[in-house]
Amino acid sequence: MAATHNTSAVDGYSVRTGMGSEHFAGVINSLRTGGVLCDVILKGQEESSAAIPCHRFILSAHSTFFRTMFTIGLRECHEEVVPLPEVSAPILQSIIDYIYATDISIDEDNALSLLAAAHFLDIAPLVSTCWDFLERTLDDKNCLERYCFPLCEIYKPDLMKQAKAMVLRHFMEASSNPDFLELSTDKLVELISADDLCVEHEEDVLSIVVRWFNHDLEERRPQMYAILQCIRQPFLNRAFQQNYFLPLLETVKNRPAGEGAGSSTSQLNPGTERTEEVAACLNHPRKLFGTTTVICLIGGKGDNLNDTNCVEYFDPLKKSWNSWKSAVFVNVADNGVVNVDDKYVFLSGGYMNNEFWLHANVRYDPYADQFEPMGRMQTPRACHGAAYLNGYIYAIGGYVDTHGYQASMERYDYRLHYPPFHSEWQFVASLPTALANFATVVSNGRIYVFGGRTFSDTATDTALSYDPKNDAWRELGKMPTARYSCSACVGPSGLIYVIGGFFCGGPNQGQSLSCVEAYDTKTDQWLTKSGMIKKRQSTGAACVGNKIYVLGGYDKGDLNSVEYYDEASDTWTVSDTQLPTARSGFACVTFRMKNLNSLEAGKKPNGTA
Repeated sequence: MAATHNTSAVDGYSVRTGMGSEHFAGVINSLRTGGVLCDVILKGQEESSAAIPCHRFILSAHSTFFRTMFTIGLRECHEEVVPLPEVSAPILQSIIDYIYATDISIDEDNALSLLAAAHFLDIAPLVSTCWDFLERTLDDKNCLERYCFPLCEIYKPDLMKQAKAMVLRHFMEASSNPDFLELSTDKLVELISADDLCVEHEEDVLSIVVRWFNHDLEERRPQMYAILQCIRQPFLNRAFQQNYFLPLLETVKNRPAGEGAGSSTSQLNPGTERTEEVAACLNHPRKLFGTTTVICLIGGKGDNLNDTNCVEYFDPLKKSWNSWKSAVFVNVADNGVVNVDDKYVFLSGGYMNNEFWLHANVRYDPYADQFEPMGRMQTPRACHGAAYLNGYIYAIGGYVDTHGYQASMERYDYRLHYPPFHSEWQFVASLPTALANFATVVSNGRIYVFGGRTFSDTATDTALSYDPKNDAWRELGKMPTARYSCSACVGPSGLIYVIGGFFCGGPNQGQSLSCVEAYDTKTDQWLTKSGMIKKRQSTGAACVGNKIYVLGGYDKGDLNSVEYYDEASDTWTVSDTQLPTARSGFACVTFRMKNLNSLEAGKKPNGTA
């Protein structure tokens, strides 16, 4: 069986399998649909499940489960109707269609059910394809479901680990998912005990735990005391701690362990004493305790087109600006930047005063306010794309003083930068064509490139995606508007927004653009959105919360204005907060910063236990 990716499918994933020639597969399938020579009828778990006529031989050829069932003398060898109570009727129908060489669509709604059924029926190619889909499409909206999927823990611990990390990072959003209330005790404790749990206040954790209790209070009552001990009591607001938490803890402490509607040996023992290690952990703040996402602007061109080493960050919630000390050890513009796990900012390439293209790859630690040179790129480049994906830092295309526009791409294995390991930049698949000044974004396990400037100094409508598993680029539906020096970011809904830029042909000859277009990765379709209020090129774009922000840029001069976009209403608004310094051509990245003042705040939980 061979699996192929159908890019036109709305569901985003399509698989085709064949048995020899397409003609032979078509004949076999026509025999099945016509009920010709069929010797068994399968039925799914529902009582009203439709009968599915099949051939034992074909089923056995594709499934070890069926081959065993039909060859070792079980009663199913001779029965006309074979029920499969473990598989739902729609999923069974999809799998039979798959076996008989027609398309099967895998999407968010059926992926886990298809995988569970494929595992049960032991259909290896379909199992592999489903796992591939789950790995490629993991995001903050489905991470909770995949973290709780039992087969992940058994067969794909790395995927479960990634899903858990994403749940911890997006804990407040994940906890609002109705499925969160069905979490097992073990899973809940694992999450709320984690140092990496991302919350503004410890009161938020308690509020969520209380809501989980109340969802099935009688069943969960015996576990309350043990779970409440996972709350980091020292970081609760003092008044709240005295008036609510401690009385609640005392109330549930003396409840009989058997009280409630049922118990199991897997339940936590309410009388279990905390170990010294656990107790010590509970006296330390969480790593991401009290954080806020900021938008960082690094380098670029300031007044009079002079390059700068200025590093400033914008807090959209507070509408405030702050500066780091110079993270860039030289004045630089048109450099690349990536955020590595909210621990470091990596800077790559760029140029100084339009003269020197840099090989540099610099790691900056915002908390220590220190930078450290890392392995140099093999090719000095500016106006290039930069991306961080699966532990690798990528440098894509760009412009090189002595060689012009570049198609080459190289990557740096961040995981090997610690001694005794050593990492160097390695070339991987090049762009289909040499480009510079394009927009780069990472989404759903792929790198996307939009627009760009070609060697003939023209704007392109190119849209490309890079799959690191295949080390290959693929052309996507072309952008409605050709442009370069545009920006891009992933919006709240998952659409990729391509914003502003410069157009050098047709009626808009030599003009900055205000137009905004959104790309749907699932349908390979472009959507026209409301344009910005101000025309901009070489601007910064970032999504924080449910807003998209654009900052600075250039239009007949460097800009210091900020405007933001509301996806729900498709409207732009000019912010009353401006950049401290008008600038363009800077690197822009979001970064989760610690908020030292947040530990003083407190919130009451919603509901009571």
